[in-house]
Amino acid sequence: MRLSLAGQVAKSWFGVLEARAGEKSIAIAVRSAQLTAWADRQRLRDALLNLALNAVSASASGGQLTLSAVQDDARLLLIVDDDVRNIFALTS
Repeated sequence: MRLSLAGQVAKSWFGVLEARAGEKSIAIAVRSAQLTAWADRQRLRDALLNLALNAVSASASGGQLTLSAVQDDARLLLIVDDDVRNIFALTS
């Protein structure tokens, strides 16, 4: 599938994340090019939402959360990062 965090993947759950982050005044940034991956769209959505919500829960109020995706040879790296420390990197 073609993957864009700012596109089809985020659209299905971004509202949930944005609402939860808004409760703690956490800003969200999405950085992603159009990438290609063989992945189950629903599982990818669930994994990213879970990681992002965990990052929001662990972050202090007024922080920054960045979601990004990068291609590394045959791997796609999906990263959920806060402004304090790297939370997780999910490799597919």
